[in-house]
Amino acid sequence: MCGKLAIVRSILAAERNSRLYFDKHKGNFNIVLHKLGKTWYPAFFRLLTRNHTKDGLADRFRSVLLCVFNYDRCIEHFLYHALQVYYGMSSEAAAGLMKQLPIYHPYGSVGSLPWQGGDDVMAFGDEPSPHQLLQLADGIKTFTEGVKPGSGGIWESKRDIARAVQFSWRKSALCRPGDRRSQGELNSPGDIAAARKLVFLGFGFHELNMELLSLTDGDLEVFKKDLEKGYIDKNLFPSCFATAHGHSESNVANIKGRIRRLFGNQSATVDQEVKDSSCRDFFQEFSMSLSF
Repeated sequence: MCGKLAIVRSILAAERNSRLYFDKHKGNFNIVLHKLGKTWYPAFFRLLTRNHTKDGLADRFRSVLLCVFNYDRCIEHFLYHALQVYYGMSSEAAAGLMKQLPIYHPYGSVGSLPWQGGDDVMAFGDEPSPHQLLQLADGIKTFTEGVKPGSGGIWESKRDIARAVQFSWRKSALCRPGDRRSQGELNSPGDIAAARKLVFLGFGFHELNMELLSLTDGDLEVFKKDLEKGYIDKNLFPSCFATAHGHSESNVANIKGRIRRLFGNQSATVDQEVKDSSCRDFFQEFSMSLSF
């Protein structure tokens, strides 16, 4: 528990010291977009909202799923406030739109942001009370917790995450003739539009994390059989993009192999771009390839 208490304090302090933080007590009421120019957040926001008015953003948000392996709430905090700054939305409208964007934290996070609600609300970068610190520490999981199926912990959301990542590009991927199950049941967490791209940003590609993204053996067998029978169009397999900043050529080759294993070693049908670049430079280089 002491380790988790330290993690929570460190993450909240990092949020407070980030360029995303603003102090309302000092008269600052929103993020300043131009101060974030050296980060990847503005580039991602432009990609996410390009060619859309605010009335059409709900469908776009539903077509994206974010799986965040960190404890911080930076991306949620940024998008919520960027919508208000760029589109002039009310805080209520921005919060409602953010509910359309599925975001998973397999290892938990340091609480819900105020606009998200819940029993573990903690403002971005705020200083927790002793009671809050204990509550938030109980809500995060470490790398070694729940490492085996059935042990709880991070494995509780494995099926949802894996199916969302693997089958989201084809909602009907498991809808075989005569199958009466609903799409919502087949493609938990629900109405995820047909994504065609899988992007890894600043990801470590650790075996445990890759295992969380992979299908169970049973689901993988169903996937392979549907592929053989033509129920899944190979042309609809997602293109995969990844940053590998500072990695050697040997490590990059290993990363590509780990990505291929997510698809049952269907290497011939999975296009990959793994680049030694920062997240910001990555979005600049692949701005057209990543467009919707």
